[in-house]
Amino acid sequence: SFYIGNDRIRSLTTNAKWDIDSDHEPTQAELAMQALFFQAAGRNGRHTEEVTQQLLLPATITPELMPILDNAQRVLIKAASDGGKTTLLQHIADRRVKNQTVLIIDSQSYPDKWPADCKVVGTGSNHQAISTALDNLIELMVKRYREIGQGIVREGAHPKLTIIIDEWMAIVDECENAKDVIRRLLTESRKAAMSVFIG
Repeated sequence: SFYIGNDRIRSLTTNAKWDIDSDHEPTQAELAMQALFFQAAGRNGRHTEEVTQQLLLPATITPELMPILDNAQRVLIKAASDGGKTTLLQHIADRRVKNQTVLIIDSQSYPDKWPADCKVVGTGSNHQAISTALDNLIELMVKRYREIGQGIVREGAHPKLTIIIDEWMAIVDECENAKDVIRRLLTESRKAAMSVFIG
């Protein structure tokens, strides 16, 4: 399942039938997202004919997904184990780190998992470091809103920060502050120029 803002695309069954949460025909971007999910999941051999035809759309369609994600501010990527979540997050990090700060929170990180210029917190199952980083993100967000309120910085004009949180459920289980922090980041961070991606 992919959630971008309030829009959701979710997989309903193991035979790759999809439900797009709206009454309109799927857009090219939505079809591209479907294709990317199945390609990342490595399940090309088990599609229904309908989905297989969607996957065979011209190659120029699938790249439309990444520009959408380039501008996204709150995204939840949900899938089964080995469903391609981390791979998609790696591509997002690689594109964003070229022009903004990217913070990765990942207790299961290892060398070369993330682009070199990203700041990675939590490697080696270091949940204390993750808890501290989460608290620091709230402090940063509050500081930015204070500056906006004082007229020092315009809304959305702070340096852009992308926060990528991988293996979120494992982090929630180990970090007491995780649920509250993610709720606040998802609901309050946008105007403070902070984007949040969760796998």
